[in-house]
Amino acid sequence: MYYRAFELDDEFSSAYGMAAFYYDMRNWNGWMADPIHEKAETERLSRHAAEFGKGDAVAMCTAGFALAHVVGELDEGAAHIERALRLNTNLALAWHLSGWVAAYRGDTELAIEQVSRAIRLSPLDPLLNLAQGAISFAHFVAGRYDDAVAWGPKAVRERPNFAPMNRLLAASLSMAGKLDESRKVMAQVRRLDPKFRMADVAGTTPLRRSEDLARYVRGLGLAGLPD
Repeated sequence: MYYRAFELDDEFSSAYGMAAFYYDMRNWNGWMADPIHEKAETERLSRHAAEFGKGDAVAMCTAGFALAHVVGELDEGAAHIERALRLNTNLALAWHLSGWVAAYRGDTELAIEQVSRAIRLSPLDPLLNLAQGAISFAHFVAGRYDDAVAWGPKAVRERPNFAPMNRLLAASLSMAGKLDESRKVMAQVRRLDPKFRMADVAGTTPLRRSEDLARYVRGLGLAGLPD
């Protein structure tokens, strides 16, 4: 439907941005049928959104997140989301996505501050599970595994069948020393996404610091994610 929208208006920035955002969701869930093509398409759509959407906060924040999360352009993605926040300081989605990118860049306290603001702005948001997951993830990156575990179940309860938040919870539990619980959660991950492997982690978790990625991979391995 987004493609139909920008076929009718080839400068419809929000349609480009939202199409890129849902390609991002496909990548995060492991649903891409042709990852090379779909990641390239994500980048193309994101850059169109940023080109045409200089005054469109939705276009800028969705394009920025897709560039950061799928393409790995963390700084460029963060800059686009910052522009979105200057355009609309009350856009909860932009604060939420900015928090994820801050966590990927290792700025965990900023991430928690930004996502907490998103939740205050939109406490019943349809993407509340992702916002709660972002706080859990920021605590994980900061090495506060018990805090990550405290937030993780909130994200999973909001949307139990969303595999990425289950993966995060499994990694947090194992790094917190709760191996039995982590393996139970990993069993759910394996049911939801049986094809996901260690080799897929980096492509869905674009952490800037190699040591952060290594800890996340270790947590998933302890929980039982196969090689």
